[in-house]
Amino acid sequence: MLVLKSAFAFDPAKWRPLSGLRSSLGLALPIVLAGLGGHTAWGILGANGALNVALPNMNSVAARRLQVMLSVSFGTALLAMLGVLVGQSTLASTLAITLVATFLTLYGAGGAVNTSVGIASTNTLIVLAGLQLPPSSAPLSGLLVLGGGLLQTFLLAVVWPLSPRRRERSSVAQVYASQAELLSHLPLGPETLPEAASLQEAWSVLGEARGHGWHPEHAAMRHALRVAEGLRAALTGYARADVGWREQWKEHGAEALAQRANRVLGGVLRQVAASVRRGRPAFDAESEQQLGRLLAELEQAEATAQASGQGEPAPASLSQWLRLISQLLSDLNQPPVQPLDVAEDEVTSPPPVWGGLWQMPRPSWESASTRHAVKYGLVLGLGTLLTRLLHVPHGYWLVLTAAVVLRQEYVTTLTRGLARLGGTLVGVLLAALLIWVFHPTQTELSWWSVVGAFLTFALFPAGYAAFSAAITLYVVFAIAASGLSEDVVVELRLALTLLGGLLALGAHLLYPTWQSVGTRGALQAAALAQRDYLDVLGLLQRHVSVHNIEAASRARSRARQLRLQAEGVVQASIMEPRRSLNAAPNALPPAQAQAYLQRLNANAALGLSLHARAGHPFATEAADLARAKADVRALLEDLQPEAQ
Repeated sequence: MLVLKSAFAFDPAKWRPLSGLRSSLGLALPIVLAGLGGHTAWGILGANGALNVALPNMNSVAARRLQVMLSVSFGTALLAMLGVLVGQSTLASTLAITLVATFLTLYGAGGAVNTSVGIASTNTLIVLAGLQLPPSSAPLSGLLVLGGGLLQTFLLAVVWPLSPRRRERSSVAQVYASQAELLSHLPLGPETLPEAASLQEAWSVLGEARGHGWHPEHAAMRHALRVAEGLRAALTGYARADVGWREQWKEHGAEALAQRANRVLGGVLRQVAASVRRGRPAFDAESEQQLGRLLAELEQAEATAQASGQGEPAPASLSQWLRLISQLLSDLNQPPVQPLDVAEDEVTSPPPVWGGLWQMPRPSWESASTRHAVKYGLVLGLGTLLTRLLHVPHGYWLVLTAAVVLRQEYVTTLTRGLARLGGTLVGVLLAALLIWVFHPTQTELSWWSVVGAFLTFALFPAGYAAFSAAITLYVVFAIAASGLSEDVVVELRLALTLLGGLLALGAHLLYPTWQSVGTRGALQAAALAQRDYLDVLGLLQRHVSVHNIEAASRARSRARQLRLQAEGVVQASIMEPRRSLNAAPNALPPAQAQAYLQRLNANAALGLSLHARAGHPFATEAADLARAKADVRALLEDLQPEAQ
């Protein structure tokens, strides 16, 4: 169930109709212009360039979009020419796709821009090689892909660019919105954690902004994101306390009170999210009063239940977590402690302008990313070879599916595969229904493909399954408009998507990379980083100086990074096959790993609150820090493997 929930997750708050309209217009122009000239195939190639440019553009800050779009435009154009040159040779296509996919996967580890260029270029090579065009058309194909990309770049970056800092505001606001959404679904199972993707994305976006067009407003966004990070850690404990609280005092109206508490807290978080979207993060007075009244009511309910003989409260009662959350939210109204000109490493600053394009990790067989890159290239090469030898029509769809599904982690591969298959099934069935009902002409199919492109762009941030359904509509209508039988397009797309997903999953099962074997080590590393962070906070409490501020920021960054890595490993251990635990004698069972992770998140929430209060006198600071240090020491002792 958790696998299906992850695969088909959809966030309606990330629906982007305006971005979809802007990007689909840039894709429609090549199709329209080529159609008017009687060269529909040219329009499809130009639209491919526009598609490749627009998708990564949606995830970049305004100051860096031009770099991303130009890089993708030229990268895909070069690979388009290579694809045409090798397309008619089975051996050349297999070798080119194997080598290029391996290299670009390694290259993609160098940064976000590298990843965008690598994914778009790999996909373009697969498609252009699969079309098996005459080699003489290579220059024209490259120019058409480049022209579509440059046209889209001009439209998105010059004609109608998005408002400055909109991307930064929306990414931070989304963290608060996702937390409010979590509260609306309580109570949840013990394996559920607040999603981490929006938090990681927001830090990445602010990291881009730090190196490209930093603005004083970014300091407020960064401060709001730090508070949200603390809230996320606290909500992990709150969600688990919610379950125990309802059960322990169910005879005292706990269910109704807990539901109301979640509604009130969710409303407060939505208020904060709205203030972030306006560029002025704040915890307003009305929300503060609401939480104060709610906290008093919860404490009164707990006291009444205890007085009636229900026993002592749980170690982490709902009121204790709500008090910590209220304290964290009040930190939102405190100004950032450090001055704006202090350099800090809590976000990764990309190198200036084009420098990031030349960064690439040094290959090493000891590195998991290197092994994955080799596996990735071999799988795509094998898929190309098999579809060519078996003369599979449009066999590149199989290879393309494997390319977008296969990832380094088993869980990501599995969930993306299910999402891709489910989305493709919905897309082909909807396309088949529309074609059967309306019997569109080729011109109408061209316009329908533009509608599919609009949905592709608008749904891209909201969910991978929905995006897969939309891009399937676009592909089916675009290829049908070029003259291929609609029935053949629908049947081939579905069958080859299924086979491509099975190829990716099979490759992972034959040569697996299990994450669950590293749960203990990941949690130990995160707990050690948290201990170091608390030690630095002790220095900062005693003396607020530039040196201590920088040290605390670096320690917080490292603790966050390792904590999120540990969460990913623990989540993977829940969904990976149980036999994966046999690969390590000291691997933690998922339930035990989740309990340790809850303790780590509780400690992180307290530490982040202490950091936010640094430089502002609070009576409980020394006691809170001592308690946090004692808790993390106890966690490290419990994480030690038992003697064999």
